[in-house]
Amino acid sequence: MPLSLNVEIVTEEENIYSGPATMVVAPGYIGELAILPNHSNLLTTLVAGELKIYDDKKENPIAIRGGFLQVADNKVIVLADSSTNSQ
Repeated sequence: MPLSLNVEIVTEEENIYSGPATMVVAPGYIGELAILPNHSNLLTTLVAGELKIYDDKKENPIAIRGGFLQVADNKVIVLADSSTNSQ
């Protein structure tokens, strides 16, 4: 049973983030979505807000301006309209 997720965050222009995570929290249309390892398959839209990637007690916030999120086989892919690193 995997204890981490593979995360890819991309925009049309560049790859923003690629790596492992223990949890991803994303700004969904009706509220925040928390994605943990072994999450069921999901495809949803995102709104503008802060996407948070947690890795070994560290939070990596990334501001996004909407997009799409897909979860399948312990991999989270975010196609963001645009993004900036919040740190």
